[in-house]
Amino acid sequence: MLLDEIGPAVVLTHSSTGIRGWITATKTANVAAIVSYEPGNAVFPEGEVPPPLARIDGTMLPAGNVVPMADFMKLTRFPIQIVWGDYIPSKPEAVNVGPRLTLDNRRINVERATLMVAAINRHGGRATNILLPEIGIAGNTHFPMMDLNNVQIADLLSRFLATYKLDDRK
Repeated sequence: MLLDEIGPAVVLTHSSTGIRGWITATKTANVAAIVSYEPGNAVFPEGEVPPPLARIDGTMLPAGNVVPMADFMKLTRFPIQIVWGDYIPSKPEAVNVGPRLTLDNRRINVERATLMVAAINRHGGRATNILLPEIGIAGNTHFPMMDLNNVQIADLLSRFLATYKLDDRK
């Protein structure tokens, strides 16, 4: 694994690569932190998997992937920040079916992340789930790092790295 060759690193993920960050952290001790932008899935320890989540079209979706408790506990060793943009429904809305179903999928992903953050923190971790509009940053799509306010997004990342003294590692 590359992290075993280069040493501790901050792992940045986006969307469907979110799961790869969670799984990578279970396979190496060289994850210093994870910052995940709108991850598409979550992980939970065996015995603590929340019930499936209902999408607006009636489909029941798993809350996330199951990992052994020993692997899940590895996610508590370092800080985690999960970041969400705008335009994500906070509750199921009938309008978000058909071509707009992706909006409800994003709502489900926020729910997954919220549940995962709670599980990580319940086991002693340092995870946060940030919805940008709730902290006064607005106008972001599914790609916040590429939007017009990308400097604000970079500043958020810089503050996270500075808070955990990860910005000056040699």
